[in-house]
Amino acid sequence: MSTMKTSSDGIKFLERHEGVVLKAYRDPVGILTIGAGLTKASGVINPRPGQVITNAQASDLLAKALERNYEPRVRKAMPDALQREFDGGVSFDWNTGAIHRASWVVAWRARNWIDVKRRLAMWKKAGGRVLPGLVRRRHEEFELVRFGMYGK
Repeated sequence: MSTMKTSSDGIKFLERHEGVVLKAYRDPVGILTIGAGLTKASGVINPRPGQVITNAQASDLLAKALERNYEPRVRKAMPDALQREFDGGVSFDWNTGAIHRASWVVAWRARNWIDVKRRLAMWKKAGGRVLPGLVRRRHEEFELVRFGMYGK
């Protein structure tokens, strides 16, 4: 199994989509979040109301969470991924925690790009509502996985 890690461009992609917020806040479904979308589920911090961290702490926590929880799952779900594919898979798993059960990954293994795009686009709801930010994120994740377009 590879020991692929998220690239620096992949980290920037993820941080751009998550935003890096240094004071704990509640996400669209009410979960306490800090840094680049770190919740208790990240396994590296349990955000408390009013908690504040530094940019350096946010980066360190992100790196720890990716290494411990997300990159191993993506390596398992997407063996032999190219760097751009791995980075897109990490962004998806960071946001959903569902790389291991996402049907788009099955389509990716078959290199069925039309199905990858269609199935990835289905992951657009939070709290039962379609969120425009998730629609945009899934589109950009597809562009990253398929074409290596990291955006700005």
